[in-house]
Amino acid sequence: MPFDVDYAFANASYADRRSRGNAGWFPQSEYERFFAQLDQFAPYDTCTALELGCGAGNVSAWLAGRGYRVTGIDTCDKAIAWARDRFRSQGLAGEFLVGDVRALPFRDGTFGLIVDARCMHWLVREADRRAMLAEARRVLSADGTFVVASQVGHPPREHWAMLGYDPETRCQIRGGLAISYCADPDALRAEVTSVGFSIVRAEHMTSPQGDELLLECRAANA
Repeated sequence: MPFDVDYAFANASYADRRSRGNAGWFPQSEYERFFAQLDQFAPYDTCTALELGCGAGNVSAWLAGRGYRVTGIDTCDKAIAWARDRFRSQGLAGEFLVGDVRALPFRDGTFGLIVDARCMHWLVREADRRAMLAEARRVLSADGTFVVASQVGHPPREHWAMLGYDPETRCQIRGGLAISYCADPDALRAEVTSVGFSIVRAEHMTSPQGDELLLECRAANA
């Protein structure tokens, strides 16, 4: 990795998005599109659920509204404050923690559902992604479901300059720092299965902004 990594830039971005009245990190229409996809992957039996990189709590609120007992974790304190305010204003119950998805503060097998709604592609280093995946495997119950959505492939070439995208490293670069990563789809699958998950369902989605891979996973020995 020829670039240094910036895992702190998102905090200021969350503060800016909230000050402008945004729905969250993404426009509401993008969340609605994702909810429709997630509805096909999340189990129908409600249970304890963890959202990795929960951001402003949009996905967590969707899960809580369907009866899941939700916990969210994110490294950004601005995002966690936004998520707590969202739940408070909507009368939802949930717990939100400022923390590191690479070192989760939960006991083994705590959650029946774990959702990564576009967190992993912000982890630029392979070692960091594998650490997050291994932690997700550890805190998932033996019969639980892990759903991960991550950007894959290369973004459209016409967007490379605007994004600061470097195709050699597959990273988005800002101010000389790598802030996100576009995995090769097969490489992403390999990273997921390397920590003890089996992939039971996959959907490769294409949009004008770029491709995304949505995976439904179980413990490999389940």
